[in-house]
Amino acid sequence: MAFFELSIGFERLMKTILVIDHMNKNRLTIPPGLKLKSLGHDLVGLFSACKSLDTARDVKEFLEIKQDSIEDRIIKFLSDFAKTDRYHNLDHLTGKTVPKDPLAEWSKILKKVLESDVSARHIKKITQKTNVISSLIESRSVVVGHDLENRPLDLKTMVLQPTLQDIAAKHVIYHVMVIIKPLKMLLSLVTTMAIQLHDGEMRNKPRVPFMNEFLDFAWFNRPYILRKKRWP
Repeated sequence: MAFFELSIGFERLMKTILVIDHMNKNRLTIPPGLKLKSLGHDLVGLFSACKSLDTARDVKEFLEIKQDSIEDRIIKFLSDFAKTDRYHNLDHLTGKTVPKDPLAEWSKILKKVLESDVSARHIKKITQKTNVISSLIESRSVVVGHDLENRPLDLKTMVLQPTLQDIAAKHVIYHVMVIIKPLKMLLSLVTTMAIQLHDGEMRNKPRVPFMNEFLDFAWFNRPYILRKKRWP
């Protein structure tokens, strides 16, 4: 559900930006429906299209997202999910060959986040603590389960992994915010331009509303993001 909602949210946000930019360049005329449809669910292509807009030259935050960075990997993951991987469970049930499991791909991103954002000392401390817990319950426990990459879990891994995933999740939210940041700024720029066009020259055209409040939850303060427990 999280992957579905994130991919849909990013797709609609970026398409909104591209539609308003088209309107700004075409006397507030909306683009043809076929052109909008042709954009599809390709989030990588949509992000690149937003980054390439003339207006985006003033949005330096796009430069923060480097090739093969965690943000770049998240965009590619959500793009693959939006295009094909969201049907993984249905494909699996119907016997269709599925090239990859999105959960296994997400596990790789989580590992990268832990490696880059969480100190080895902190992970070692958590591992030692969970090993103690495992040893205390080992004689009375049986583990039947698999990890995100569909590998059988032993007791130590079963106790350790949820804690590491919770820690990684906070940092993943930060990286998602890094992706949102330039899009939030670009949305503000294109809507402001559209409103100025409407008020200045084209009052007979539909007004483009202010949309900044849609992303008011996105604060770009890392300590705040890592502390926050509930999001919209």
